[in-house]
Amino acid sequence: MFLGSASAFSIPQTRLLEVLGQVHEIFGPWPRGIATFYEPEHAPDRRVKDYRRLFEAGLSCVTLGLETKHAPLRKFWGKDAKLKRFVDAVYGLKEAGFQCALTVLVGMEPGEFSAEHRTDTVALLRTLPLEERDIVYLSPDVLKSRSEAVKSAVETFRMELRQPLRAKVSLYDFNRFRYFS
Repeated sequence: MFLGSASAFSIPQTRLLEVLGQVHEIFGPWPRGIATFYEPEHAPDRRVKDYRRLFEAGLSCVTLGLETKHAPLRKFWGKDAKLKRFVDAVYGLKEAGFQCALTVLVGMEPGEFSAEHRTDTVALLRTLPLEERDIVYLSPDVLKSRSEAVKSAVETFRMELRQPLRAKVSLYDFNRFRYFS
C-alpha cells in the first residue's frame, strides 16, 4: 500500500502515526507493508528514533526523490543544491530498518548537464548505505520516455550503476501504474 499521493512523510510525526493506526484498523496488517514518499527538504526533522517508531507502526518502504546530485541542475530545477538532509534521511531510514527507493530523473536535463548529472549522481549513490532490497528508479520524462536519446541515457545510467551499487536499478515507467485519489 502506498500512503498518500504526495509526501506523507511531510505531515507531523503524531499525525502520521495516527494515520498508520487507522490504516491498520481499516485494512488489518498489510502483507507487504506500507510505503510513502518523502521529501526531506519539506518535512519535519526526524531522528532515527522517530523513523523507528514509524517502522514499528507498519511503514516499511520510503521513496525519496533524489532527482540529481549535480548542483547546477538542482538549481535549474528549483531544488536546494545542498543534499545534507537527503543524505542524513537515507542513513537514518536505513538504520531504522527501512527499504529505500530513490528516484533519479533521466532525460529531462538540458544537454549541457547530462554528463555531469550522471557522474555526480552515480558518485553520490555509491556512497549511500543501499542494500539489495533497495531500489534506484531511473525516471524518464513521460512524454520523451520512448525516444532513443532517453532510452540511451537510461541505459548509460543503468550501466554506470551496476557496480559496486548493491541496490536494484529499475526503470520507473509512469505508464505502468494507476493513480487514484
